[in-house]
Amino acid sequence: MVVVAQLVRAPDCGSGGRGFETHLPPLIEAFAFQQRPFFFASPSTTFVAMANRRLRILFVCSWYPSTENPYLGNFIQRHAVAVSQYAEVTVIAAVESQRAELVQKGAAPLKEHLAYYVKKLPFWSYYAALKKAYRQAKAEQGDFDLVHVHVTYPAGFLALRFKRPYVLTEHFTGFLHSSDFRWNPWQKRIALAVLRNTSLALPVSENLGHGLQSFAGKVKWTKVSNVVDAQNFYPAESLPATFTFLHISTLNEETKNISGLLRAFKKLNEKGLDFELHIGGDGDLEQLHNRLKNSGIDRQKVKTFGAQPSAKIAERMRKAHVFVLASHIENQPCVILEALCCGLPIVSTRVGGIHEEINPENGILVEPGKTDALAEALEKIMQNYGQYQKESIAQKARATYSYEAVGEKLNDIYLSVLNEDALNR
Repeated sequence: MVVVAQLVRAPDCGSGGRGFETHLPPLIEAFAFQQRPFFFASPSTTFVAMANRRLRILFVCSWYPSTENPYLGNFIQRHAVAVSQYAEVTVIAAVESQRAELVQKGAAPLKEHLAYYVKKLPFWSYYAALKKAYRQAKAEQGDFDLVHVHVTYPAGFLALRFKRPYVLTEHFTGFLHSSDFRWNPWQKRIALAVLRNTSLALPVSENLGHGLQSFAGKVKWTKVSNVVDAQNFYPAESLPATFTFLHISTLNEETKNISGLLRAFKKLNEKGLDFELHIGGDGDLEQLHNRLKNSGIDRQKVKTFGAQPSAKIAERMRKAHVFVLASHIENQPCVILEALCCGLPIVSTRVGGIHEEINPENGILVEPGKTDALAEALEKIMQNYGQYQKESIAQKARATYSYEAVGEKLNDIYLSVLNEDALNR
């Protein structure tokens, strides 16, 4: 008698910035779509999740941390770490560089294969490098049970050639109605094909899930959140004497609305409120400093910092009272999830999927572009800070965003997808 593992079916929650320059000549485009498919583990009449073997999952990533950009796609890497607690994970990604090189890192249960390439043909050079990473991974790891694509374009193109089911996690805000990203015909053709052929899309916010459906029509999806290392992000035992606000982002004016954020803090400064603003990230610090010179905020109240590793970010969060964002466009910002795991209440604009994470118990939301409302929310949270229960905020966040929570949810989804695929054969 064969025992099939108990499976958890992923619910269907739906109902009927970064882009890549791309263009392929017609002959190359036709060749790309007609190449011989890759094959994964041989399909069986019924998929059996054996107790003596963990699933073998292939992550096919459009973005991933590399020597060229150690921060790009770090949230995808955290997903890989989360899944590796329950399955064997192999990551492949292609990275534009000044050199061509295949680099392998890590050891079971998480191995990474990065193909650095010199761009000669838009998209085609990328795709060739991604195939090299796949071949290296397959030669070493053997067959895989399931493909997990991260970010539809461009990596999803490779998944279209696999004769196995695949799931797709999406992070890209270009699918949102609020985004001004414009898909060219080649990008859109691939994105539509990838979305329409996925077994299950896994947007990190419900807002993005609706965006995927609007873009591609009927897409089966369920939300799976970004991941937080809860062992690194946890509440502080004590807080500084001066009420401290923290902002961490790319500092991009177009999306993060740094000027609007500073105007709100100017209003607090004009009222003589005692506070500090700690602001920084992996953006243009010179531009930030120029904005601060003309902001009207007492410079003694502002501290700036550049890009920092996760451990340093966690330290900064434990030295703050409140985390604040004033963005025009967001999806599900990892920094908000990290701040919640540290027990920080949030003041943010109501954009993207942020409203899905914030409620009266853990923060205040205001409409984007409303400087007066943002300033009022900042003052209100200072005055009513005692009503926010730090430990409760952190505990609820850990239960949702930790490696264990997200990893287990994804592993259940993998089993469900494989089981359904086998039954439909």
